[in-house]
Amino acid sequence: MAKVTVKGLKKIDRVVDEFRKELGRIISSSDGVQNRLLSELKKEIKSGKSPATGKNFIKLKTSTKNSRRARAKYSKTDPKFSPNKSALTFSGQLVDSIKAKVKVGIKSMRITIEPTGKREPYKNKDGSNTKGSARKGNKKLAKIHAEGGGKLPKRDLLGFTKKKEKEVVKIIKETIKEILSKKRKR
Repeated sequence: MAKVTVKGLKKIDRVVDEFRKELGRIISSSDGVQNRLLSELKKEIKSGKSPATGKNFIKLKTSTKNSRRARAKYSKTDPKFSPNKSALTFSGQLVDSIKAKVKVGIKSMRITIEPTGKREPYKNKDGSNTKGSARKGNKKLAKIHAEGGGKLPKRDLLGFTKKKEKEVVKIIKETIKEILSKKRKR
């Protein structure tokens, strides 16, 4: 029977820990995975598709279209805004406020995606501010849209289909492979 003693494992733990931290920094950086995920998510929402279902948002009622058309005359709108399109893009504030936080743990990585910040009020015909959505932050407004109810149809902008989750995992794996190949070349 042969016995082998391996020393220096603490050094390997340090290397792995450094790699984990570097991975978190790269994924969180503005040019990393986080930015890619967010831009694809925002593009999908502004096109009128729900990331939660993969289907188009419910069509708007005629009264809603007319209201949006009228309000757009006095308020700043998103470049992707169309009074006829259900895409959560009237002003773009809600979709544009979506941010991601990445936390890399020992066995897993957690990406939290959520709307942030406050909202600018819309304008009325007389130039005064509306009272509605500006009182709510973007996070609360996203929750209201996700739950639907009352006059609002359900429009979940943060849920993911299984297909979308697989896409996210694929992006993360590709990034890890890129980092490892760069490490090997050093």
